[in-house]
Amino acid sequence: MAAAQRSGVPAAPVRDLEEVVNDLHLHERGMLRWVDHPEVGRVTLPSSPLRFGGAPAPDLVPSSRHNADEAEVLGGMLGMSDAEREALRAAGAAGLAVVSGICAEPDPAAAAARYVRAFGHPLPEGATS
Repeated sequence: MAAAQRSGVPAAPVRDLEEVVNDLHLHERGMLRWVDHPEVGRVTLPSSPLRFGGAPAPDLVPSSRHNADEAEVLGGMLGMSDAEREALRAAGAAGLAVVSGICAEPDPAAAAARYVRAFGHPLPEGATS
């Protein structure tokens, strides 16, 4: 890298994810923020560093568990009955069956690890069965 820079070639180190999410400068600039998640502890979330007219940074909240809002969205917002929601679950179009499809891994531990990496919280119980 130093040789490239001496030769006038723009170069910089490539940082890994752990280095990026723990970069104090990115946190101080408001691009990343630490948020306490009730199940997995402290997580790093992206945030816009732009503030219009001195407005405060927006509140960041951790994601809810997978499927936590199913009743509100399907039942409340879309007006689906319990029977209709159950039919979606039975067809694999809602609920934990969707997670099983995303995490189609022969090894349950690997599926759980992939889910945590993708969603930031533990795999719901029974999702890989």
